[in-house]
Amino acid sequence: MGRVTFCDCAGLNTLLTVRHAALQAGRGLHITAAGRRVERLLTLTDTRTLLM
Repeated sequence: MGRVTFCDCAGLNTLLTVRHAALQAGRGLHITAAGRRVERLLTLTDTRTLLM
């Protein structure tokens, strides 16, 4: 995610859907490298703690 130059609500929805599927399978999903724009989106939507 470090090279992502654009991420909107559709991208966030995809990340959250994948996270949910991972949790259902007994796994997790964590973003370990996020670009400035992704960080901002996660902060503004208060979802940063779910994915980082």
